[in-house]
Amino acid sequence: MQTIKINVNGQSVEKEDEVLMVAKSRNEYKIQFVFSDDWNDVQGKTATFRRAESSKVYTVELASDNTCTVPWEVMETPKIYISVFGGDLRTATEAVYEVAPAGYNEDAEPSGTVPQRTPIPTDLQFANGVLHLIAKGEAIGEGVQLPQEQLALWNDITLNEDVDTIEITQTDAAAPINLKRAFVIFMGQFSVANPSVRVRANGGQIYQAYSTVTAPADTDCTWWITIDKLAPGIFSSTYITTAITNNAATPSNPNLQGLSTAIQPTARDIAFRGLQSADAYLHIRSLLVSLGSGQTIRAGSRILVFGAQDNS
Repeated sequence: MQTIKINVNGQSVEKEDEVLMVAKSRNEYKIQFVFSDDWNDVQGKTATFRRAESSKVYTVELASDNTCTVPWEVMETPKIYISVFGGDLRTATEAVYEVAPAGYNEDAEPSGTVPQRTPIPTDLQFANGVLHLIAKGEAIGEGVQLPQEQLALWNDITLNEDVDTIEITQTDAAAPINLKRAFVIFMGQFSVANPSVRVRANGGQIYQAYSTVTAPADTDCTWWITIDKLAPGIFSSTYITTAITNNAATPSNPNLQGLSTAIQPTARDIAFRGLQSADAYLHIRSLLVSLGSGQTIRAGSRILVFGAQDNS
């Protein structure tokens, strides 16, 4: 592991040496912060990391020796930005480091081997609590056991045109169903790489999540998010930060393994609206999925929502 020293003088962050990092590295770089004396009494010193093209910031609390490991999520070209904060509230400027492209490719195959490719899925099947991807009428892999508790298909939408926003309500609006859990699966293509995806429940009244999803442009991929009611006015979500590319070359089942948090990186958010008594804050009744400016979901993409009814 390489150690990179950063000097923090007052609120100014200064690089001690120019270091060229390499993309896709994990647990390779350790940051050693050297603070001026005015930081001695500052508690909870925490480093911040972000990629050049992303507004998402990752935080890592410093160890007792003022060190931390650079999170792998930011190790992408062309640059990363590093800063630190602590106390209530002391901030600092950012140090910028160049990140070179890596020669490593996760899809690389040993020379001389015949690649085994999973068929590209064209449909989804949900039966007996298990979700399968379907290719040529047959299930791919073992499928994924979804969280139960009366989980049922709430809506299934296939886009006829490119859109930047889609509102999802239940199929039968005449008989409204209040949800305490919504499980959203996206299968399709984005117009740009690494789109900014925003998901709002009840128009954002009870919950909204905003995240940059690592995904290639104009390539079939799968992305999912689960929104759960913890209590009246309190909702949380879990979602993958990297979309699953459906045509990955692998002898295993790459297409729905992302539903397992042990395999695909996930993030978690929580929204607290207080113990609201208004009906709009008690249940999930609609979802709004939107992308950033100039970004679209391609025509032909499919969005499915499974829901668990809230009887409380």
